[in-house]
Amino acid sequence: MWKLALTGVWCVVVSLTAVYAASRFTPPSEEPKAQYPLLTEHEVVKSEMVTVPIIKQTKVDGYVVAEVSLTANDEAWHNSVGPSAELTDELISVLQSTPVLTDPMFAADSLRSELVNRMNARVGMQAYYNTLLTRLDYLTVNDLERMRKPGGNQMKSTPIVDQAALDVVPAPAKGK
Repeated sequence: MWKLALTGVWCVVVSLTAVYAASRFTPPSEEPKAQYPLLTEHEVVKSEMVTVPIIKQTKVDGYVVAEVSLTANDEAWHNSVGPSAELTDELISVLQSTPVLTDPMFAADSLRSELVNRMNARVGMQAYYNTLLTRLDYLTVNDLERMRKPGGNQMKSTPIVDQAALDVVPAPAKGK
C-alpha cells in the first residue's frame, strides 16, 4: 500500500515539475507578421508619365513630358489610397504652377523640393523624402507637326535639365 502511495506522490511531483518548467522556460514566441510589407524610406513611389501643355498668350507653345519617383517610408503607403495616383496629380499641379520653361534659370532642385513638400502636405506627415527625376523633356508644337506628316522624322525632345541631373530609379526588391 505504501508503494502505491509513493508512486502516486512521485507522479504528482513529476507532473507539477513538468508543468512549471514548461511555463517557465518557453521559447520566445514569433512576432505576428505585419499586415503590410516592411518598407523603409528607400521605398520608391513612381508617377505615371505625364504630358503638360505650356500655354503662352492663349495658345499652346509646347509640352513638358515628365516622370518622377519619390522615396518614401511605410506611412506613405498606409495613409493614402493610391500614392502613385496622388504623385501624378501633384506632378501635374507643380508643372502647371511653376514657370518650368519660361524661366531661363530653372533649377531642378526647386521642382524636387516643391514636389516633396506638396506630397508631405497631402499626407499630413513627413512620409516622402527625395524626388528622383527620371524624365523631364520639352516638345515643341513644330516637333509634333513634323511627326504628323507622312514620312516625318523621328520626334526629338529637348531636355529641360542636363541628362546628368536625371536619376536612375532602383529596381524594386524581389518578393514585393
